Amino acid sequence: MSCETNHKETVDEARIKAFVTAGIRYGTESAEQARARYPDFLRGLENRCGPYRDPPEMKAPECEKPDPALLSAVRRFQKGDGRAFRILYENSFPRVKASLQYILRDEEAAENLAEETMYRVYENVRRLKDPEKYVGWVDRIAMDCAKARLIRIMRQEDGAEDTEKGKGEENNG
Repeated sequence: MSCETNHKETVDEARIKAFVTAGIRYGTESAEQARARYPDFLRGLENRCGPYRDPPEMKAPECEKPDPALLSAVRRFQKGDGRAFRILYENSFPRVKASLQYILRDEEAAENLAEETMYRVYENVRRLKDPEKYVGWVDRIAMDCAKARLIRIMRQEDGAEDTEKGKGEENNG
C-alpha cells in the first residue's frame, strides 16, 4: 500500500500498517478480517492511501514438522514436569524476541514483550490441546502482545494530541 498523499505516517502508524499487512500476507487474516478488527485505524489509512487489497501472489508459508524434542518438552510440561519449561523457554524466547524486535524496532520493548509472552505460555500451555501447534500458538501470543502494545501507543499518542489541542484552544479563547 503506497500513500500518494502528503500525509507523513508516524512511526507507529507505519509499524501497525506493516504488522496488519504481515498478518494479511501470511494468511492469519484476510483484508476483510483486518478491517473488522482495526476499523478506525484502517479507515484512516485507506482515506489517505486507498483501499488495501489482498495481494494475489502471496501464499502462507509451508509449515515445518515440529522438533520432536520440543514436542516432548511440551507434553512433559503439560503433565507437570516443571523442568521441561526450560527447554520451551530456550527454544522459543530467542525466536519470539527476534520477531518482536523486527516488528517493534525496539530491542528493550521486544525483550519485555518476549518475557510477557513466555509468562503467558507458562500460564496457559497446559490448555494447549495439540502440542504440534505449539510454535504457532506461541507466535500468536507474541503477536497479540505486540498488537496490544502498538494499539496502546496509538491511543496514548491520540490522547496527547487531544490534550495539546485542548490547551491550544483554551489559550486562544
